[in-house]
Amino acid sequence: AGGSRSLSAGSPINALVDKYFSNQIASEKFHQLHQVLLAKLRLRVKKLGEKVSDFRARLEASTESDVPQEHGHLLLAYKHLYTKGSQSLEVTDFSTGEVFSLPVDPRKGVTATAQALYKRSQKLKRSAAALEPLLAQAEEELEYILSVEAAVEVAGTGGEGPIQDLHVLQE
Repeated sequence: AGGSRSLSAGSPINALVDKYFSNQIASEKFHQLHQVLLAKLRLRVKKLGEKVSDFRARLEASTESDVPQEHGHLLLAYKHLYTKGSQSLEVTDFSTGEVFSLPVDPRKGVTATAQALYKRSQKLKRSAAALEPLLAQAEEELEYILSVEAAVEVAGTGGEGPIQDLHVLQE
């Protein structure tokens, strides 16, 4: 028996080496999954942010639904001053006393232009009613995705190790 020893498959050194490499592989998998998840979450946050901004802008525009209706009222109130074929009609706002010019489609005339403004006003009111729940839903989803993103960002810093964090991320 020379000075050589054979290592059996169940020796403590083999177990330590296996554990070390298993932890390294798990750590690499964790970091890859972590980066992929963060990238997907950040993309989703960006898209939801744009969606929320779009809904807010459209909702704000729809809150101006009274403007076309008021312009329609003014066109009809000053209809008697309209010259056939003109592209505008000068009116005085009843509430402010401001004098300004409203566009008129010369092919349609004042009454049809006013009716188009009334229709636009109604459409804006309907869109506001439809947008409010969509905006609330998008904001709720954005808040949730932001919380998931925050949880994923801190995963791996809790001291439990990458194997436990990997299981959490996979869930």
